[in-house]
Amino acid sequence: MQKLAFLAVAGLACSAFGQVVVVAANGLAKAIPGDRSAPVQQSSTNLAGFNLSASKDFTGAGHVEAGVSWSFANWRLWGLFSAQSYAQSQAAAGSALAHSMVTLDMGEDVDVEYSGGTTDNSVSGTLSIVLQNAATNAFVAGGNFPFTTHILPGQYAMIVDTSVPFGSTNGSYNIQFRPGNDRAQFARVIGNGTFTGSTRYATADGQTSCGTSSNSPSVWYRYDAQRA
Repeated sequence: MQKLAFLAVAGLACSAFGQVVVVAANGLAKAIPGDRSAPVQQSSTNLAGFNLSASKDFTGAGHVEAGVSWSFANWRLWGLFSAQSYAQSQAAAGSALAHSMVTLDMGEDVDVEYSGGTTDNSVSGTLSIVLQNAATNAFVAGGNFPFTTHILPGQYAMIVDTSVPFGSTNGSYNIQFRPGNDRAQFARVIGNGTFTGSTRYATADGQTSCGTSSNSPSVWYRYDAQRA
């Protein structure tokens, strides 16, 4: 015979809840004047986030500056970046560059909700904003368009790189991580027994209510009957 066991869990935060943890970070903001005077820069490897900037005026009405920042809290990673280099001519301009790489470890599979935007008004500048698998470099999300995807446990790197020899570029990104079983198509398979979970950072896409709320966050499980 088959035995069916059901357990409804809502709004729990327990030790079994998987983690998204920042394990490495490095960044650089560097301004190189076009008159060959000394460059200025700031760098950091702070795992709690950083806000770096470098700026310098130089002869010939020139100006060069760069900035990069990021923060992480409540399973949300967001950041800003900019670079600009101006002078009376492109040949007289210097260059600005901004770089950051934040590496996160996913203790379990998660959903990724990405949004970002960039503006590039540079001449021969480069700009890249991408979340990728740290081991394989496989693309996960990035660029200017909202994107939702599902990723497996492992390490992932959010990388921003921009270099501007003349002109300007800037942008931002926002990534919200959610439980891997936030959507029904990725429901976690369970069998007989008792299972715990959490709806922290989940969306409200279920059909039932929790307590007095009709808009409660939900996560999904699929029961596979086991023959006794």
